Amino acid sequence: IGECNLYGLNEWFLDNGGKLDKIKIDVVDSQNERAIYATEDIKKGHVVMEIPKSIILSTDMTEKPGLYEDMNKIEKYSGNKYTKTSRSKLSLVLLNERFQQENSFWDQYIDCLPQNINSPIYYSEAVAHKIQKTYLLKITKERQKFIEDTYAVFFKNALSRLSFDDEDDIPAYPKDVFNKEAWTWAISMITSRAFVLPESFIKESTYSDVDSVEIAFRSKERGEPENEIISALIPFADFFNAPFNKNNKLVEARFEGNKIQYYVTDDIEKGEQIFMKYGDVYTYSVAEVLLNYGFILVNDDFNNHITYFKSPLKSKTTNYEEKIAIVEKYASKIFQNEKEKNLFFDSNQISIKKAFPSTLLWLIRINLLTSDELDNIDKYHNNIMGYEDPIFFDDEDQTVNLSLPPFNEKNEATAVRGASLLLNQNLLKYGSTIDVDKKELESITNMINGAGVNPPITTIQLYIYIIQEKQLYISAIDLLSRLNTSSDMDRMKSYVEHLV
Repeated sequence: IGECNLYGLNEWFLDNGGKLDKIKIDVVDSQNERAIYATEDIKKGHVVMEIPKSIILSTDMTEKPGLYEDMNKIEKYSGNKYTKTSRSKLSLVLLNERFQQENSFWDQYIDCLPQNINSPIYYSEAVAHKIQKTYLLKITKERQKFIEDTYAVFFKNALSRLSFDDEDDIPAYPKDVFNKEAWTWAISMITSRAFVLPESFIKESTYSDVDSVEIAFRSKERGEPENEIISALIPFADFFNAPFNKNNKLVEARFEGNKIQYYVTDDIEKGEQIFMKYGDVYTYSVAEVLLNYGFILVNDDFNNHITYFKSPLKSKTTNYEEKIAIVEKYASKIFQNEKEKNLFFDSNQISIKKAFPSTLLWLIRINLLTSDELDNIDKYHNNIMGYEDPIFFDDEDQTVNLSLPPFNEKNEATAVRGASLLLNQNLLKYGSTIDVDKKELESITNMINGAGVNPPITTIQLYIYIIQEKQLYISAIDLLSRLNTSSDMDRMKSYVEHLV
């Protein structure tokens, strides 16, 4: 990547139909992060940025003649599923434009993209060791395998000519440009910066099907059927940073003909930074945000404290078919949302959040049911699943709703102990205690404050993440122990006796 020239990039943007009104791009702080600021007072609803679709980099470019025909060749010879994913396609588009350098229309934009992000895929071996046994380690390894596999499909096999019968039909990929390091960079740029747009906006001469739409920024593909959406890099729009609290001033997007307009949703004062919500990022776990975007939203307004582990209900369980049928029948009651339900049925995983681990408890309850209890389960179903008098724990930080009472007293006592044991086992897998982690973080912070140096963002974020994940387990274990000793347990016992 060449040296970024913000002035030249600004000129390129304006010369090619882009518009900026009452805003500017500037450097945030010593971390050299770029951001967008108001240059004067702005009224709610005012359009501050207009972007023509002619400067948008999209997966649609893989369908055009020339170098992008290589996508079809690779797909033809490899037959690999990765060639069909929008992330892979857009990464190939970006890397091809980077290869062309000053001959690329997007040269100045690409020069101003980050050379990497603070994602765990870039961690040194010493720093990566600190990830320990976290969920972050699991998904980081999955991402690294995805990068390795897609690199092999797109370049490694093509370069070695292993996948091509006709040598004249091999794409020209110079090894010094199309290497694994460059592919890792391209994948991380697309993962952290790509928008999702309606395919019709890119392909039609004008687009006026909707007056206004939230464009899913840096997000999973959503909002329209998969065959009707397209991934894209939108120069300048990707300079809007994610809000770090609910008071930050935002822009939203709408389509106008051949352009995307960004307008402010509140009055904004001169000098204020303007932000954009990053689509599905607010439903991601802390680990997923750190992996995909290289930062942690520390403020609890947005932080989604969540981690995942294997479900206690396994296929080798006695009477598994009968038990899984109960889960399927009452999935809407057992799981918190559709994503959690799909996670269980697709990969037999469950999540815990900063709240009572009700899903975990329910699955253990079902797992413990005896054959006799399964035979007589119908007499409990209507009453239990329709329980209208939930139990609450009032806490400083949260209110816990236990609206799912137990099957019977013995089952419940064993289930609570089993849930606590499983959570403790997961907590013990880490290489250090939470107290040790807090002391390490305090030591790093004191060192920074004493020396007056810039903070090592990677290390600080990693410690914050690890502490947050461990706190999830500790919070869940604490709530289970309170349930086991709470007077509310007597209430639940009385309810079970009433059913019987």
